[in-house]
Amino acid sequence: MSSSSTKSSGETVAMGEPVAELLAQAGFYRCVLLAHPEVARLRREAARLALANGWPTVPIGPSVAAALLATPTSERPGAAERACRALLEAARPGPVVCTDIDLLFEPSLRLDPLAVLREASRVTALVVAWPGTFGDGRLAYAVPEHAHYRIWRNPEVPVSALA
Repeated sequence: MSSSSTKSSGETVAMGEPVAELLAQAGFYRCVLLAHPEVARLRREAARLALANGWPTVPIGPSVAAALLATPTSERPGAAERACRALLEAARPGPVVCTDIDLLFEPSLRLDPLAVLREASRVTALVVAWPGTFGDGRLAYAVPEHAHYRIWRNPEVPVSALA
């Protein structure tokens, strides 16, 4: 895997360190983001990483969507966050590889997906397949042309930008 990453302090480091070592160093949040704008490439890398380390893969979107089906629209933001948290807490202590996180970015849910994942990582170590980019201390979800495009400065977790 050829990539670069940043530790929680925002310091950029070479990705020669395996993801497991980055998780061990992660600090308060036990979370590493694997960032790449191509979803197919991201899925392949996440699957490879899970298989190589014997970690389970947790697709977040389908479980959260199922929890929202019978939930009134006004209650969906809280229900989505609770469903995501419960799903990831059930996999503790981890690490687990999180995929299919796109639903968390749905504007009607009014969530901060990065904050939800960081908080969940306090209980369960996470490696998150993040469909976006990382550079100059800025983490982006999607591409600027995408309707749900968002940016975070200093994500407070190590980020591995896949080359």
